Amino acid sequence: MAESGEKSGFSANVTTSHSGESARHIRSRESDAPDLELAARIKEIVGDEAGTSFSDHCGFSEGMLRKYLKGAKPKPRLLANMANYKGVMIEWLATGQGPKTRAELRAAQSQSQVHAGGEPVPAARIDPALLRQCLAACTMVYGAPFAAAAVARQVEHAADLYNAMLPNVGPRLTLQDIASREPAGLAEMLRGFLALGAVRPFS
Repeated sequence: MAESGEKSGFSANVTTSHSGESARHIRSRESDAPDLELAARIKEIVGDEAGTSFSDHCGFSEGMLRKYLKGAKPKPRLLANMANYKGVMIEWLATGQGPKTRAELRAAQSQSQVHAGGEPVPAARIDPALLRQCLAACTMVYGAPFAAAAVARQVEHAADLYNAMLPNVGPRLTLQDIASREPAGLAEMLRGFLALGAVRPFS
């Protein structure tokens, strides 16, 4: 069911203090400024498709799509929906960095990464459910400042956690297994990685 607006999520720009003060809107250049580069990338992947069709497939209204095309920032999970629907990398869509498509990522990995014995490293496959869980875990650990940060920063830190988990993936543990865990469990993993210096702290 399509969403008619931004009701809640990782990018809400409201915070409260522990002293019980009323909620206040965080005004900052980073969180409030329209992201026209992101809007341009969204326009690029929409292409010639009708706005109603694109927005229906991605889980929000055509009115929200118009706002995104003017520079409003989608919630990370909606960015993930757009990326999955159009077959592009969420990192590229959110930040403009890295390969645009999974095919480009596989090609880059096959050319630049090899095992010690000369065997190509298997291409990475992003699990959307796990990425969403990583975003939820980051929100639990980092709190309101993370929730108010730009989508690009949220994705970068969620990707750090995602990548830190990859060495644990093998025949007995899949990405889907990790994604099925509660966000609180992944939050504990994030705290452990932070203590080990395996991920960058959010600041």
